[in-house]
Amino acid sequence: MMSNGSSLLLACLFTGGVASAAPIFQPANLDEAQVIAKRLDQPILALITARWSQAGARVDSALRHSSIRTFLEDHVVTVRLEISASDKTAERLRIQSVPTLLLLDADGAERDLLMPTALPERLRADLQAALAGRDAEARARALIAELGPGNPTGHEHLAIALERRGMQDEALEAYLKCVDPGLRNVAYAAARRDILATALARMAETFPAAAEAVDRRRAEWRDKLTAGRDDVDIARNVAAFNLAFGDEADTLALYDALPPASKPRRVLHDRVINQLVDARRYGDVAADGQLIFALRDTIFQATRGDGGACCSLHAPRGPGSGLTIVERGARLAETAAALQRADEAKRIIMETLKFEDTPENRATIRARLKRAGVDEGPLIEILDK
Repeated sequence: MMSNGSSLLLACLFTGGVASAAPIFQPANLDEAQVIAKRLDQPILALITARWSQAGARVDSALRHSSIRTFLEDHVVTVRLEISASDKTAERLRIQSVPTLLLLDADGAERDLLMPTALPERLRADLQAALAGRDAEARARALIAELGPGNPTGHEHLAIALERRGMQDEALEAYLKCVDPGLRNVAYAAARRDILATALARMAETFPAAAEAVDRRRAEWRDKLTAGRDDVDIARNVAAFNLAFGDEADTLALYDALPPASKPRRVLHDRVINQLVDARRYGDVAADGQLIFALRDTIFQATRGDGGACCSLHAPRGPGSGLTIVERGARLAETAAALQRADEAKRIIMETLKFEDTPENRATIRARLKRAGVDEGPLIEILDK
């Protein structure tokens, strides 16, 4: 039997997997969770995620694991919230990216921020420490001591905790340790580069020192590439930070300035596809091969959730483009149609609509096909179905 102080878990959170027993209560939203939390005199553990976030799905799975479920049942009311940028819950809880894991008082006030992870044992340790009164900053500093000062993960945790507390100078210092030398760590950079860029861009909106620090680094990276440095990781840094800071024109200028055969230029290609399409540079868009692969790669990058702007609640599903997958798919369909590659255009349209099929998205694709001179025929018939 479950204890009287059972955690109240959404049915969808514990469906399948090791922990499949149905919970007694099923709070469908934060308000319901608060009512139950007050009744049991327990805090709330809220997983805030989005339908398209695979990282959120992995945290969801970790919370279902048998090694943590009993602890959750005994100590917290757990609720899973799927939200969007326009959701009032996102504003209320100050959610900037997904997944976010918050420990809340029974009245819904934030008590602490936990780091979302797919490791059940790490989740349990983090929650135990939070319930014992060790806040996110203290836990991050302990992680730095555990992993060593050269490991960027602890510094990122510290930066997030400090920024949430309004300590911008200290948070910026920690974030910059993730950039220098953090982005020279290939595994860390691959997983966190876009997320880090988005976090610094958000900070720069209200803290000019963050913008100045990033501008200096972007200039240094550009200078190295234009001087002939054949470093794809530097190219990825430039593209990620330009996207986050709204300076994609600089990425296109750098792309055009690099030799056609250079590796950094090929890396930048995916980042400038939208601009190339808008300029009707269809040959350049298709230079790397089949367009359908560009769409599939965008979908994979956007939904995996362990890197990319997809994790930003305000720029979801578009790490390669800064736009939605549907808008990327519409541009690729336009390119294929303009190049008389009708079969490929059809596949692109079908896969785009499979991801998210709405009347608005069909209209977006139709408008793009019209730019390519297609306003009737088999491709339009797909959109009319």
